[in-house]
Amino acid sequence: MPLESEGYRGVLLVTDRTFEKETFGPQDVQLFETLAAHAAVTLEKARLVDRLRRVALEREYDALHDALTGLPNRRAFNEAVARTLAAEVGGAVLLMDLDDFKDVNDTLGHRAGDELLQITGRRLHAAVVEDLPDGVAPALRGTVARLGGDEFAVLLPGVGEVEAEARAHELLEAVIAPVPLQDITLTTTASFGVAPIPPGARDSDELLVHADVAMYAAKATGDGVASYVPEDTDAVHRRLALAGELPAAIEERRFEMWCQPQIEARTGAVTGVEALLRWWHPVYGWVPPGEVVAIAERTGLLGRLTLAVLAESLRLRSAWAREGLELDVSVNVTARDISDLALPGSVGALLAATGTPPASLVLEITESGVMSDPERSLEVLASLGRLGVGVSVDDFGTGHSSLAYLERLPVHEVKIDQSFVKRLEREATDSTVVRSIVLLAHDLGMRVVAEGVESDVARERVQALGCELVQGFVVARPMPGEQIPRWVDEHVAEPLVG
Repeated sequence: MPLESEGYRGVLLVTDRTFEKETFGPQDVQLFETLAAHAAVTLEKARLVDRLRRVALEREYDALHDALTGLPNRRAFNEAVARTLAAEVGGAVLLMDLDDFKDVNDTLGHRAGDELLQITGRRLHAAVVEDLPDGVAPALRGTVARLGGDEFAVLLPGVGEVEAEARAHELLEAVIAPVPLQDITLTTTASFGVAPIPPGARDSDELLVHADVAMYAAKATGDGVASYVPEDTDAVHRRLALAGELPAAIEERRFEMWCQPQIEARTGAVTGVEALLRWWHPVYGWVPPGEVVAIAERTGLLGRLTLAVLAESLRLRSAWAREGLELDVSVNVTARDISDLALPGSVGALLAATGTPPASLVLEITESGVMSDPERSLEVLASLGRLGVGVSVDDFGTGHSSLAYLERLPVHEVKIDQSFVKRLEREATDSTVVRSIVLLAHDLGMRVVAEGVESDVARERVQALGCELVQGFVVARPMPGEQIPRWVDEHVAEPLVG
């Protein structure tokens, strides 16, 4: 007798009736069919219950795990922290992200980026969870979670601050180990923030904020790992508030471009300006440009900020040109900017939109910025050079570039760091470094700008050493870009006799 439920699921077999000389009749068959039907319904219900149980377990798993890496997600991490706080065993929360993950996506594609995230997750999980010795209490087992993007969190119950920082260094070494990816070996960098669990900690959110502050410090110093140092609450709130408001500030052009003039050392003629970012916040006042850039980099807004700064600087230069004032404009760009292969195309579009001659735009880079990824930087700078855009090495003499790379760079200008200029101002005999830089630059066909020149004495000395351009308070302090035409009209060139 078949048991039917979406096809045959079984057979009801009845044999060996005990009554002698009596076989099964029609009524018996009807009874057996009824029993088989009931059995089939029962089996089907059991199957449905099993299916529902499996679906519920899968949904519960999905609700607590990241689909890409299989690691616990933010919700699961919060629950793990809550259990640790309830157990009162202490410990630390670590927050990590990959410093150059955007570059991987931009150059190798999102599939490669996903693979890198999976490898990073496996390495963290292996180091935190799989390498635990046998017999470790459940309350002391670590948790690794992916919070989103390239951001991972690690919970280390029962460890002190010193041990937590040491573990963070170990995890950093594991994460940055070379990764075979799409026929290349990729080396990436990462930053860890360590937040010890203090007595009376309330929840995971508080600890993640502390860890985020520490990770921000690790990125700023370049050390890779930093522990949270209790800060003034206002400082944390400031950082979070500025990070939250920066997207709108960029989109709505709430910042200003101030400009500092540059003049020829011998003639005093104004040749150009350096455009400097200024952001006035209604609560915090003027926000330092370095802080704005650091927040933009931390929140993934650096590319948008750089293009907005370039667009506003070129808009100002175009407005001056309409008044008959042709000046070069120099704009600072970061190491991440000059490793962005899309930068030359964006710059070309902005030049075309504002009618700016390419040679009138000078992008200022740093030695350390180039050396952070020399091959890609060279490729981007070469593309900018083919556009006709000028490139200047800022703060020259303070970085770690080699002559081999400097000679390969499409650079037409170097800016002597103001620390050398100040020493030169104090003592005329302290000119070895400046003289060497000038000779090197001239041998490579570059002009030299002395920045941070604050007195006539310093101006005379850098001119005597061969610097072509001067920038600093002795010429003018930075001013709103709209004031440049009037300042130029009022400026009286003061030639120096060399």
